[in-house]
Amino acid sequence: MKRWLAGITLMAALSAGTAASAADSVQAVLFDAAYRFGGKLAQVGGEYVSLNYNGHAYVPIRFIAEQAGLKVEYDESSRTVNVDRAGSYVAEAVALELAKLAVPDAEGVVWKAELVEHGRKAGDAAGAVEGPVWIVTGTDPGGTRTEVVLHAQTGEQIAFKELGVNLPNLDEAYGLVFASLVDGNKEQGGPGAYIAVDPRGLERLEDEQFTALLGKLGEYQVPVLKASLEELKRQGRVNTEGNNAIEGVLLGLEQTKVEGSRLVVDAYLYKTALGAEGRRFVLELQAGVWKLVSEEAGWTA
Repeated sequence: MKRWLAGITLMAALSAGTAASAADSVQAVLFDAAYRFGGKLAQVGGEYVSLNYNGHAYVPIRFIAEQAGLKVEYDESSRTVNVDRAGSYVAEAVALELAKLAVPDAEGVVWKAELVEHGRKAGDAAGAVEGPVWIVTGTDPGGTRTEVVLHAQTGEQIAFKELGVNLPNLDEAYGLVFASLVDGNKEQGGPGAYIAVDPRGLERLEDEQFTALLGKLGEYQVPVLKASLEELKRQGRVNTEGNNAIEGVLLGLEQTKVEGSRLVVDAYLYKTALGAEGRRFVLELQAGVWKLVSEEAGWTA
């Protein structure tokens, strides 16, 4: 064990730029091997090599440390290698390679990694996690996305999720759906005092997309709220003694199905418990622009 550590220390010193004399030299052979860290496969490559010397494997300490989420510094004056966990993260390149192991047969996938210092909000693949994480997203040629969540310090896989097809400008698609519902309600008084949008079912939208969706509905010249029926009740906006009537309209989604470049959206408009309707909309992405292909009545209350 002492010889193995000595070999690693020597390699670290050489990689740090310290001159080595002939007496420090040894004869070794390249050792093409893969390594597993906590069950995760990692391959020595790039500027790193592993060696076989007298039947023992010698691996650069920086490679070992990076796989373990450790920080390595070399003090040339004292010829000391310092390994520290505090504040150290797995390198982005390592996070990308670890994520690829989760999708080994995905040819043509384009990967990108995002370091999130304080974990992820609930609702994505990771849910609520403590500590920093790498969010690595892969997109295949067909647009299907995969998300791999790794602990930023250890590289341990926390979550894996198929996110489906990455359809652009979904705020515009849902804007067409909700506008059609509001326009179809003109004979019953239009939007009324306000438009409320129930966020449930709209998890596909990023925060800025949701804001853009609310902005589009602002064209009706009434306040636009982000609220469910329960939230409207808490705000005192629902007449609980009269069929749960509201002075505005509540828009929401029941479900969204992705069929290639098409969306099938079941949405509803609510005014009272006896004045709600659901409709099915089919939208198609044509040259990057969403078009409303068809709509049909679903249910009424």
